Amino acid sequence: MTGKITYFNNERGFGFIVNDESGDSAFVHISQITGTNGEYPAVGQPVSYDTRTTKKGTEAIDVKFI
Repeated sequence: MTGKITYFNNERGFGFIVNDESGDSAFVHISQITGTNGEYPAVGQPVSYDTRTTKKGTEAIDVKFI
């Protein structure tokens, strides 16, 4: 699926992605973002990702910049 970064806290290493089709939001941790060359995601950055359900909600996994 694809989406965009809506918020990212560089100091704490987490943020949120909104899905392009459904509008659903997913939590994302920096450890799940690959291929960034050390860059933090910016608000509006398009990404592809998968999700998993945790007891805290939906989490984005295998996140890649588009």
